[in-house]
Amino acid sequence: MPALSMLVHAIPPVPDVRDTTRREFFALLAAAGLVTAGCGAETGAAPQRSTRTVAGGAGPVEVPVRPQRVVTLGEALTGHLASVGLLPVGAQEGMAAWLDAYRSLLPPEADVESIVPVGVAETPNLELIAQLDPELILIERDAMAFHEKLSRIAPTVVIDRPSNADWRTAFDQAVEAADRADEAAVVRDRYHQAVARVPEAARQTTVTFLRGRGADGFRIDGTGAFAGDVAAEAGFAVDNGGAGGRPSEHGYVAYSLEQLSAVTGDVIVVPTRPGVSGTEGLEDSPLWPGLPAVRSGRVLRLPNAVYNGGTYVAAQLLVQALSEGVLSPSSG
Repeated sequence: MPALSMLVHAIPPVPDVRDTTRREFFALLAAAGLVTAGCGAETGAAPQRSTRTVAGGAGPVEVPVRPQRVVTLGEALTGHLASVGLLPVGAQEGMAAWLDAYRSLLPPEADVESIVPVGVAETPNLELIAQLDPELILIERDAMAFHEKLSRIAPTVVIDRPSNADWRTAFDQAVEAADRADEAAVVRDRYHQAVARVPEAARQTTVTFLRGRGADGFRIDGTGAFAGDVAAEAGFAVDNGGAGGRPSEHGYVAYSLEQLSAVTGDVIVVPTRPGVSGTEGLEDSPLWPGLPAVRSGRVLRLPNAVYNGGTYVAAQLLVQALSEGVLSPSSG
């Protein structure tokens, strides 16, 4: 074996981890002869794990069979994997609080606090992701600018979700990439059972899904949005925005604050998310007390992870909340 000092001088400078990965680093060592089957290894190289090919939004990707260490960049992606019992080792900021809304449907041993925050989809922390040594990375289109760099760290699958109503397809793609078909079947079945249990009396109501838009007014989320799509499948009549105009690509119709009287649903469902998407400004309007649902005490407040979760667990919780909430007045 060559002298170690000579080999060290032969190694080219190691680039910053933001421009390379642990895999590339070890490749540099191997090229210099520091990592070989006969140098420091008694039993030879470890056997390669089995892989399979999955279709991704950016083309087919070779991924490990039954990966255990997965990083996700996307709220729904994190929820998809958690629902089938696979907690990501790393995910974007705020996922522990997001998953807390699903606590009743997650495996009891799920430790959501163990998930390492790795930035957000638009600005992921590549160095930290590399340190987590993932076997698989799942991203949505928001993180496409980093697809190439993430792919150097681990096989990276793009999960396509053209609109919020395509959440089932996104779930199918995510669990396929994670090789969790059996677990996914249980999650789907549990949701369909919840749909089948919706009382017939509850289905005789019209539901308006309402979100604030800050100074720009509010929006009504119709059947082209996640919540409206789920409610329609469960048999509820969904307010699609009436005369407010053509729904956006994500299924909502925008209104100004002065048009609040257009909210005519028997039940109003709002997210408990503070800030622009919240309803604080709407509830301060003199028009708010006159809305039919407000007068009858049927305002249902749900965590944003349920209202706009984009997952089967969110859908199940939404259906259960609607089944109970539309038949009993709320304190809102």
